[in-house]
Amino acid sequence: MAAVALVLSLVSPPAAFGADQIQFRLSPAGAETSKISLTVPAGETGGSVTVFLGQSGDQPLKVRFLPRLDSGALMVLDESNQQATGITLPPLGEFAVVQLRVSVPRPGTYDGSLLVLDGGALRGQLAIAVTKNTDAGLRLDGASGGSLSMESPVPEFQRAFRVLSTSGAPTPVQLRVSPLTDPLSMQVPTTVEFSGRRYVGEQLVVPAQGELAFTVAADLPVGGDYRGTVAVVYGTEPLLVDLIVRRTRVTPTVAVDPIGTVQARMLWGFRPTDVDVRVLLRETNGQRVVLDAPALIALTRDTRGGPVAADYDTVQVMVDGRRTETVTLEPNQTREITLRVTGLSHPGKYTGSVRLASGDTSALTSPISILLHQGILLAALAILLGVAISAVLRWYLTAYRPALTSQLRLSRLRDDLDIALKHLTPLDEQTEVPLKRTVQEQLDQLRRQYGQRERTGEADLTSAADKANRLPTWIRLRRAVDAAGNPTELVSLLSVVTAYLEADLVDPQRDALLTEADRALVELKSKAKPAATLSRALDALAADASGRSDVLAHVDAAKEAMRVGKMQDANARYSEARLGLARELTDEVNRTATGTAPIGVDPTDWNNLKRATAAAARTARAATVPESAETAYRDASRRLFGILIAGLRVATESLRKVTQQPSAGAAEDKRFGTLRMTIDQADKATTAGDMPAARRHYEHARSLYENLEKEAVTTGRMGPSKNPVATAPSVAAAHLAWRPAEEKGPTTEVRLSSATQIRIRQLVFDSLTNAVILVVAVGLGLFLLFVPDASWGGLEDWLTAILWGLGLHQVGDSVFGGFSGLRRQFATATQPNAAE
Repeated sequence: MAAVALVLSLVSPPAAFGADQIQFRLSPAGAETSKISLTVPAGETGGSVTVFLGQSGDQPLKVRFLPRLDSGALMVLDESNQQATGITLPPLGEFAVVQLRVSVPRPGTYDGSLLVLDGGALRGQLAIAVTKNTDAGLRLDGASGGSLSMESPVPEFQRAFRVLSTSGAPTPVQLRVSPLTDPLSMQVPTTVEFSGRRYVGEQLVVPAQGELAFTVAADLPVGGDYRGTVAVVYGTEPLLVDLIVRRTRVTPTVAVDPIGTVQARMLWGFRPTDVDVRVLLRETNGQRVVLDAPALIALTRDTRGGPVAADYDTVQVMVDGRRTETVTLEPNQTREITLRVTGLSHPGKYTGSVRLASGDTSALTSPISILLHQGILLAALAILLGVAISAVLRWYLTAYRPALTSQLRLSRLRDDLDIALKHLTPLDEQTEVPLKRTVQEQLDQLRRQYGQRERTGEADLTSAADKANRLPTWIRLRRAVDAAGNPTELVSLLSVVTAYLEADLVDPQRDALLTEADRALVELKSKAKPAATLSRALDALAADASGRSDVLAHVDAAKEAMRVGKMQDANARYSEARLGLARELTDEVNRTATGTAPIGVDPTDWNNLKRATAAAARTARAATVPESAETAYRDASRRLFGILIAGLRVATESLRKVTQQPSAGAAEDKRFGTLRMTIDQADKATTAGDMPAARRHYEHARSLYENLEKEAVTTGRMGPSKNPVATAPSVAAAHLAWRPAEEKGPTTEVRLSSATQIRIRQLVFDSLTNAVILVVAVGLGLFLLFVPDASWGGLEDWLTAILWGLGLHQVGDSVFGGFSGLRRQFATATQPNAAE
């Protein structure tokens, strides 16, 4: 680094440092300064200066630097000459030493600063001004503001340049000219010549008060701005000048006759078609002109949403029947050329422009349009298609679908009855089976009538549905009456319903019989069902309390009381049995939450669980009603299972990490996946409150884990576990089993019944109908909103033809009613008249 002239702007030293401020000096004994000015000699790129930093505090202070120099570089170096982003300042009375190094590219004045920060607070600021001396009296003739612009009307660019010197002594220099770049940022070959020979980088001398001439040449094939740089290097300092060469073009002396509109027909229906566009050129200035092959630009197809890019393959230029890449016009010659657009695939109106140009001339454009249409046979085919669709829709909506609907309803009634009765089996052969056969025969008789196209009234269908829906209810209530001891009143009510079910479908008294039957069913439900419900609840409770003698004693007492007609006593015994079962189950949960925490369970969580289950056991023992004890058990069991499942999940992941080997195969991964899935099932069952399912899944997961752990211990991949996996407590056979079981709906296997088959057929036809009507609706909307082009064959023309075939020939004068409107129009307007 060369010597640097240093100029200091000093400020008067204060009597004492400001509070927590940084002091800048050029020497330990020097005066405090807030600004440094550096001067860089010509030919050098930068300089440096040493600065001493002090502070006003009595403790070391760690600071960081934020250097800045406009259009240049400012770097802070520590005492080891390494770049520093910060430094630790010693206490008051001592100084830290840094070196400021600047680098500037060109002559001029540069302003900068050095900010010293403590965290986000500014603790000191040093202003820096750098002045780089001007060049050695050299300049490039014609350059202004560091750039030189010129024009070239021809591709062969060649221009002489002069380096002028105002120095009193000769100046040795080197020339460096970068290749010019075209408007597309591509470099073009650029050469430099000196004294009639190619310059290859040797050193040249600019005479004192004299000039140095050289020539730059390049090939500029296309119009636009070409850019490069000319550098005159003296010492280590270049004189840089941006070179801009504008390649201008002249207007060709060619006229293009208006092309107008080209009409063409698509061959072979929908196959892509080639279209010829003829262009007539005339030379107008009596000189020979060579043009590049005309180009077709911006060819678009008009649509309602605006122009879209045309879909075609290529554009071929033909002159006298032969393809060509250039077109030559002799003085005052008129010549016809052909542009063949190949592969146009859509009919419609196309617009674009034909462009004529050459390397030395500006472009000429002429607009064109193409109308492409299809033949008349395709239009006739579209109309026939619409007529056929209309006929099929009319037949389906007026004849076939109503018959399918009636058959479907009867088949569903029969299937629903079979499913309902299946869950009431076995049926009583003397009373239930004969009545079942009576209702089924009535349904079969109606279905046979529809199969033979015999008309049946809606009332018969309704009556059949009423009987099919009430027969399962009658069977359940008859059994409830049996369970209640067959009281005379209930048997009498049951016989009213039986009379209705046995009546014929066409019985004139069927409405009155139905009214009486419904009244009897309501009364039967209110009187017969409670006794049967309590009996089922006692049976379920007895199953849940298997092996618990105290609870079973209460259950037996309740059954005996119900048998002799003492319902109040039976209910009291039933409540005592529920209370006793809830207490015992809660105690079992409390006994499970003892000892040390199982594997995977946090000891703190386990201790909290102990306290919670103990509190639940006390609550259950103190409860006087079964609901309170049941709530205590439910809360305690859910909390226990939640902690056990979470602990097993943690233990599983730990075991997986410990036993994971690079050679572990898919079988081991599958076993861990099965274990995780089983844990998830246990967690879901716990969340849903299904404690028996939660216990079953947990025990299965526990068994899987112990097998994997035993295998890991056997193979030496881990030691034996200190804490075992906890065993889940026993639970009732069903969730909240001490509550009366609700009647569950029928569950049956999936089978393809005749009703399902008919419904599938109906869905198929409905889907086809809706699809066709949707297409028609979309087509009608497009037809009403879309103005056809001058040529036929576009999408809107095909839709118009189909709508005509459907008989909607006046859609242009009607209001569009939407999809449902078209469906109503097909379903109602096409009904056969009375004469038919």
